[in-house]
Amino acid sequence: MRFEAERRLLEIVRADDVKGFGEIASPEVFSAVFGRFPILSLLYLFSARRIVKRHFDELIKERPRLRYDRIEEADALFVKKAGKALRHYHAKEVSPLEMLAILGRPSALKKLYAVYPAADRYLAALHEIYYTRLGEGVVRKGEALILPKEPMPYLQKKIFRLSSFILLALFALTLALTLSLSAYTGMGTTAHPYRVRNEKELTSVLKEGGTVSLEKDITLSSTGKEVSAEIIGGNHIIRLTAPFAEVFTGVLKDVTFVLEEGYPARAVIGKNQGKLENVSVVTQDLSYAKSAFEETLAEERTDENEESPDTAVFSLFATVNEGLILDSAAVVTLTFTGEEGGNSYFAAFVGENKGTVKGCSAQGKVTSLAVDMAGIVARNKAEGNITECGSSVEFTQRTTVSGWNPNVAGVVAENEGGVYRSVNAARITSEIALTSLGEGVYAAAAYAAGIACMNTGVIKDCKNEGEITALGAYGYAFAAGIVCHKSYY
Repeated sequence: MRFEAERRLLEIVRADDVKGFGEIASPEVFSAVFGRFPILSLLYLFSARRIVKRHFDELIKERPRLRYDRIEEADALFVKKAGKALRHYHAKEVSPLEMLAILGRPSALKKLYAVYPAADRYLAALHEIYYTRLGEGVVRKGEALILPKEPMPYLQKKIFRLSSFILLALFALTLALTLSLSAYTGMGTTAHPYRVRNEKELTSVLKEGGTVSLEKDITLSSTGKEVSAEIIGGNHIIRLTAPFAEVFTGVLKDVTFVLEEGYPARAVIGKNQGKLENVSVVTQDLSYAKSAFEETLAEERTDENEESPDTAVFSLFATVNEGLILDSAAVVTLTFTGEEGGNSYFAAFVGENKGTVKGCSAQGKVTSLAVDMAGIVARNKAEGNITECGSSVEFTQRTTVSGWNPNVAGVVAENEGGVYRSVNAARITSEIALTSLGEGVYAAAAYAAGIACMNTGVIKDCKNEGEITALGAYGYAFAAGIVCHKSYY
């Protein structure tokens, strides 16, 4: 048989094309053996049932064998179907009876065994196949074969096809799908968390709450209003083009937020009342004009800020923290341009802290013309606590605005609460770079401090390891390793 004819035969077999097979049927075709597969075995392998039914009598006749090259597609399919029984067929021909035993078709096997020439010669092979597949052998009783019961999946398929109990079948199918879906998506419990793999799934479960497991890196472009979920990040990445949540009251751990180009000058979380643990926020060389920065943050001003509408606060983790931020990290590269506008603050972690920030670290580089900066918190309120935190962010504020007082601190710009066992390890520069002092303009002061620019709270067991520089051309300059001004240290 030529190659073209072999390919034509394979196409007919795969399609179970009765008419096409009838056109090529001949003694040569009925005698063909392709590699290890006689033509009838090949038909069984490809489930060509209509062809077998139409030409059954001719296909089971004993004939001289005409051997042809193996068909790779048939070999591959057999390897897939044979499973453990493959061990018996490294180079051995697979008879039609053996093929039916391997495929788990007991009814067809019994029918063929009853009429196949000298079928008893295959009894030992059938016994081996069933023992390998199901752990039980084949018994011959009179002229009949007693075969082991096939596993449940086969019986279920048979029930679905033949049973008249349609409602029962639909119920079983629905239950199976529900259990499978639950295993894939989760149930929102601690034992079976929602399993999130894309933005749509994450947005949906954040509205519902419960326990969430992040299974893949995700890009998120929308902001949750009030999020109370327990989110287990699995050390995956969430890339943000918009803030994560306006208010967060849940638990968030083991995740990295990457702020993509175009991300607005707003914290990942507006108000944190929950717990953030082992969370990182990374910026991608972002730059903000001060005017846009203040306009974006107008809605996030605190009560004190609302009384002073020219003040704005921008931080990476939370604008306001009333919860716990633990063992987390900020990796920041930022530039603030523009000098117009009123008071503005930047801090790597929190704008206004009324909760606890503990065991956190910041690194990177931030420059500005007229935005005050701090490594951990901008304003630490009386109830706020900063413990065992460290900053290695290199801060530089160089202003040419008359009357502007640049403030730069390694840990906190203004402290009313407690700062304990915290360290600054980076260079800090605060500079007034005027060429003259305008008429009626008072001389401003540049503040640079390793821990805090302004302190009316408690600072204990803290140290500075960085270079602190304050310069005041046509102004004052105050530089300190720990605190610059109003200290009860």
